[in-house]
Amino acid sequence: MIKAPEKLFLNSKEASIVMGISEKQLRNLTSLGVVPYYKFGRLNRYKLDELIALIESNPRGLKINRSSIKEYTDGN
Repeated sequence: MIKAPEKLFLNSKEASIVMGISEKQLRNLTSLGVVPYYKFGRLNRYKLDELIALIESNPRGLKINRSSIKEYTDGN
């Protein structure tokens, strides 16, 4: 069971620990729109309950379809 921190929004380091992935992987998943986030100035913040829901809805891991990657890279 994941021990919930007392705060509602997590920074990137905390979110990557909750998800069990590296900060680089979290940034990639965020930029692809897989992981929901909120902007506070220049900083990305993540809601703990949304991360837990994402993890629970994908018990075998997050799947990235190649078309979403192509759309993202073509758009930039």
